[in-house]
Amino acid sequence: MGVEGLQAFELKTNPLITNTSRNFIAPTSLQSVLVRAKIVDNGALVNTKLFYSLDHAATWQSINMAADTAANFYKAEIPAQPNGTFVRYYVWSQDNDGEITTQPPDIKIGNFFYTVRDQGLTIYDVQYTPFGDEASGYVGFSVTVTGVVTGDSSDFSNEFFIQDGTQPWNGLWVRESLYKPKRGDNVTVTGLVEEQFNQTRINVITANGVVLNSRDNPVPAPLLVKTGEIRTGATTAECYESMLVQVRNVFVVNPFPDGPRNFGEFTVSDGSGEVWVDDRSREFLGNLDSTFAKGDSLRTITGILVYDFNNFRIAPRNKAEVVRGKTTAVKDQASVPFAYRLEQNYPNPFNPETTIRYQLAKAGRVELVIFNMLGQKVRTLVNGVKNLGNHVQVWDGKNDRGQVIPTGIYFYRVQSGAFTEVKKMLVVR
Repeated sequence: MGVEGLQAFELKTNPLITNTSRNFIAPTSLQSVLVRAKIVDNGALVNTKLFYSLDHAATWQSINMAADTAANFYKAEIPAQPNGTFVRYYVWSQDNDGEITTQPPDIKIGNFFYTVRDQGLTIYDVQYTPFGDEASGYVGFSVTVTGVVTGDSSDFSNEFFIQDGTQPWNGLWVRESLYKPKRGDNVTVTGLVEEQFNQTRINVITANGVVLNSRDNPVPAPLLVKTGEIRTGATTAECYESMLVQVRNVFVVNPFPDGPRNFGEFTVSDGSGEVWVDDRSREFLGNLDSTFAKGDSLRTITGILVYDFNNFRIAPRNKAEVVRGKTTAVKDQASVPFAYRLEQNYPNPFNPETTIRYQLAKAGRVELVIFNMLGQKVRTLVNGVKNLGNHVQVWDGKNDRGQVIPTGIYFYRVQSGAFTEVKKMLVVR
């Protein structure tokens, strides 16, 4: 190849897409959303589009982007959508050399997204992500959400945690050092959404960023989980981030996992997987010496699930939340008033697997079955006798013949005695 040919080859570059933004952070059902992006290329742009998808649909709709008034900026509007619609979108551009770029760069593992809300954002909206990068769709935006304080600044320095329910994705970390609300306070928080060490948080940086609505509200009960559900690497762990959780009947696996230096953390398991216990609180200093030895049994550990230094960790709020002494399953369950209940699967939508939790008021035969939109049975997950209490079932997205099922809406039904409940879920391939 001659020098001229080499130079021509080197000058071929993909379009560069930056500064993608939208005009409404959380649009209402009456507002269309203007998306803008800066796109430059060393040649000429021949095709620029905005792609969007509604409610996790596998198909995408496209709109041609027009040149904006600012140099190298392009724009297009996503039409107004009904309240509650989940909208994903990305920008696509092709130049005269046939080179194509998208923003985000890999649309198979990440898109921009938002939820249409007439009554304002919820904690779920800010925390939820359907993608493996675990980032909120509102990073870089100032948002306002309301919740009840579950862990306050007397538990943790210059931060607190809020929840607006006990379902997955209902917890959020708030960073602030001025207002310092107390546990049980119902507060409205306004601040910048950040991913701090891969944990979603609101950073309060403005005056009146925390508004007290009421005091002495019931603090949401800790959500009973298995250690394997919240361990690092578990597909289900992200949805419990910043929520008050509890594990039961665990044993110490590693008393000093951060050696050769020791910062106080240790790891535990109930047999389903190993999770870290953190020394984040003011009072609970973890395992700085030999308080917790390998093999020690602990009845319960309660705390906020955080993500720090590449690991999910239970952060007890005080010493009392780590209770020694393993109990039997019968005693442990007898202390809890169980009821029949079927919870929403998580993640939802999902690919490749999801977790279904249900609760039984008494022991008995249980059937947990997956159906398609036509009412045809796809998979029997459970068909047998189960003890009273909480149960967890993972579905790998396959039918009874071991075949991967296609994208679509499915239903799951649990039956035990006179109790029957059905819920809907979405598979996205």
